[in-house]
Amino acid sequence: MKEPISGRDLFVISTLCTGFGVLLAWGLFYRWGSAPPAKPFDLSAWVQAIGSIIAICVAIYVPWRQRNHQIQDARRAEALRAQCEREALRIMHGAMFQPIESFRAICVETQKFIRKPLADRKDLPEELFERPIEFNQFRNQLHLMGETGYTINLLISRQDHLRVMLKALRTGADPLGKEFEAKAERDLEAGRQYAEKVLAVLEKVALGNTG
Repeated sequence: MKEPISGRDLFVISTLCTGFGVLLAWGLFYRWGSAPPAKPFDLSAWVQAIGSIIAICVAIYVPWRQRNHQIQDARRAEALRAQCEREALRIMHGAMFQPIESFRAICVETQKFIRKPLADRKDLPEELFERPIEFNQFRNQLHLMGETGYTINLLISRQDHLRVMLKALRTGADPLGKEFEAKAERDLEAGRQYAEKVLAVLEKVALGNTG
C-alpha cells in the first residue's frame, strides 16, 4: 500500500521546482553584458551562504529519513504480527480438532442415557463434560478464528451447562420427568450441532481447502 504524500514531501518538491524555474528563467532572459560590474569576491559570505543551504537541506533530509525508518519499522512489525497470527491459527486449528470431536461423541452417547433408570445413569463418569486443556489454552485467541472461534465459544458455554445437567442425570430420581428429558435432549443436540459445524471447518483447513 503506497504511503500518501506528506506536507514535507510537497515542500521539498516545491522548493526544487521553484529553484529549477528560477534557473530556467535566468537562462532564458539574462542579457549577457547587462550585469553590473563585478564586486570583489567575498569568500566568507559564500561560505556562510553555502553553509545555510546545507543546513536547510539537512533539516529537511533528517526528519524525512527518520519518517521513512518509522514507516519501515511499522511495516516490519505488522508483517511479524500477521505471521504470528497465522502461526497461532494453524496451531489452534490442529489442536482443537480432537477435543471437539470428543465433545461431539460425548453428546451423542449421553443422549442414550436420558431415559434410562438411575441404576444406569449413575455410571456416567463425573468428569464427562470437564473442559479440555486446549479450550483454556486458546480461548483468549479464539477471535482470530472468526466465525469458527465464535462457535467454539458457544460450544464451551454449552459444555459448562451440560456439566450441570450431567449431575442431575447421575443423581436425579426416577423418573426425571418429561420436561427435564426434553430439555436435556435439546441441550445435547445443540452441543452436537456446534461441534459438527466446527469440525466441518477444521477438516477443510486440514485438507488445505479454505476457500
